[in-house]
Amino acid sequence: MGKGQLLRIQKVLNFAARIITGTKKYDHITPALNSLGWPKIETLVARRDAVKVFKALKREGTPAEIRAMFTLRSTVSSRDTRAAVRDDLHLRKRDLTCSQRAF
Repeated sequence: MGKGQLLRIQKVLNFAARIITGTKKYDHITPALNSLGWPKIETLVARRDAVKVFKALKREGTPAEIRAMFTLRSTVSSRDTRAAVRDDLHLRKRDLTCSQRAF
């Protein structure tokens, strides 16, 4: 989804939250969203992407091509850095633009 599509979806969510909570047009929407327990659309997209990566790394039936997209920093770097100790993911430079489009 593009940024424009996400903005339109967020506007619809904001409008629905205003109707439900009775928030005025020029009042801040964040307190209304928080009172309903509704996260912002950017948070939902980030959570969805994190779940996709987690499933790609942990599932047995995941194709090797998809697993190869993600490598751990501990396997790439020989240095003992905090990122390597935490098993952070390493994105290769050539995959960066491709993965940005995919997620």
